[in-house]
Amino acid sequence: KVAPWPLAPGARATYVLAAIDRPANAASITANTITDLRRLNLTLADVVDIAADLEPRVETMETAVNDIKNALTDINQKLGRLFWDVDMRASDKSAYFGATVTITVTVTNYLGPVAGTRVEFSTDYGVVSPSSAVTNADGRATTNLLGVEAARPPEENELPVLTNVASKVSLATRGDKSVFYSAMKFEPAEMSVISKYSPSSTFVDVERNLGTILPIPPSKTATVSCYAKEGAGTVVRGIGTVQVSYRQWVRDWVKTKIVDTVKEIDVSSRVGSKFGAAWNGEQKDLNVNFVKEGIGDIYSDVAAESQGKLVKQLFTDVVSDDDLGKAGAAGQSIAQAVASQVGQKTNQAVKTEISNFTNQGLDKSRAAGYQKTILQSSNQANAGVSQGFKMAFGSGGGFNVGG
Repeated sequence: KVAPWPLAPGARATYVLAAIDRPANAASITANTITDLRRLNLTLADVVDIAADLEPRVETMETAVNDIKNALTDINQKLGRLFWDVDMRASDKSAYFGATVTITVTVTNYLGPVAGTRVEFSTDYGVVSPSSAVTNADGRATTNLLGVEAARPPEENELPVLTNVASKVSLATRGDKSVFYSAMKFEPAEMSVISKYSPSSTFVDVERNLGTILPIPPSKTATVSCYAKEGAGTVVRGIGTVQVSYRQWVRDWVKTKIVDTVKEIDVSSRVGSKFGAAWNGEQKDLNVNFVKEGIGDIYSDVAAESQGKLVKQLFTDVVSDDDLGKAGAAGQSIAQAVASQVGQKTNQAVKTEISNFTNQGLDKSRAAGYQKTILQSSNQANAGVSQGFKMAFGSGGGFNVGG
């Protein structure tokens, strides 16, 4: 045995010939305490022969190991290409109706980004455009999610208009996510796309619960899915999903505009004035025909006044009759609801005046008949106003009471 080992160049070494293991209490060294370490059965010639015999076997083993290594590398590459990872992300997790959110998909495998992958998109709410894309050298593909309900993507010229609409809503949003609806006004083209891409249910029964207007709009969640396929193949190699919440503000904005417009229109004093002029204090009677004509005059005046106030409530500037007609379903629903609310206020004022004059001596049975007759005239006039608003806000041409 040579120690130390391995030898440094020029170093001195010791070749151990024997080892002595003498017990601590032994007085002398005996033969059985000596171990011969000379290794007499191994000669330098034996070492040379063994090395020569092992050399080709080592070379063969190295070749086999390299072959196995290459085979494993090939298997890893094939497995790496087989399993894809699809990462799908949205530029915004929360947006407003009409806003566009960018969806980015990154396709990778064990080896890195997968270029040339065909990615197909779908969504359960809104519109994705384009509906398919091909990944670039970084394995990325993008599409746009537009937060509107439509069978197909909006026209190119409508996209910036919808973006402007969403921006105005964002600017009117407070820090607590509540929306200052009263401050939101739009251009005719913006009103048009709001009407066009809002579901019809948005404008149904908008008069119901006008006192319940949600400051923070309710949300509708869009779940966007993607299917990654290899080139022109049909086999889906990876699937991804992402969700975007769209705040549906249109209905509560419509209700706010109805309330804000109606509260600016005074009919009670006008109705009271007509009744006062028709009252004969000596005979304790009303000139009912005068009141009926007066109610018609009130509706004519209120119709023109209401349209002016509606324009100020809805639009950023004065609009022409043709532009007014672009308001669409949103404008129609607001205008007709205003007409309905004005009609209710007028009828309530009529009932109040009849009650007041009954207290002043008007015969109760005669009062009941007068009330019925006047309310019929009021309802007819109100129907004319509603129809006029429908035409004005739906097809242009300005307001005309008709009938």
